[in-house]
Amino acid sequence: MREITKWITINGQHIPIFKEKNTKFNKKPQFNYKQEGSNGKYKLSALKNNEVVGFIRYNDEGNTPSVVFIRVDNKYRHKGIAKELYRKLQKQYPNKTIKFGEMTEEGRQLIEHIGKITKQIKNSDGFIEYYGRINI
Repeated sequence: MREITKWITINGQHIPIFKEKNTKFNKKPQFNYKQEGSNGKYKLSALKNNEVVGFIRYNDEGNTPSVVFIRVDNKYRHKGIAKELYRKLQKQYPNKTIKFGEMTEEGRQLIEHIGKITKQIKNSDGFIEYYGRINI
């Protein structure tokens, strides 16, 4: 018998929501996270079996985070690592806007999916720098 996780009401009818079996769609890989750095230059890493599988490098510019680079190993992409790295960064600066800097189209779409781009500024090189917040 399947386990009921909660009940919802639709048009006056009570409908059970069942616990899903462990499938590749709802089974999240487990990662550990490690922060290192000092003097305004930091690296937040995602680790699997003590091996770095993704990281975000950022600077603290006057208590405002500025992303320098984010990278996730190809083998671990699309598993929520970049999302979680950005969320952990935003949690460290809960009331601040993050400077994402220049981004790829894929990076911009990720930010729009997990947060909001609040400002775009063309820099002196003619490239667009993005600023925004991540939903935490």
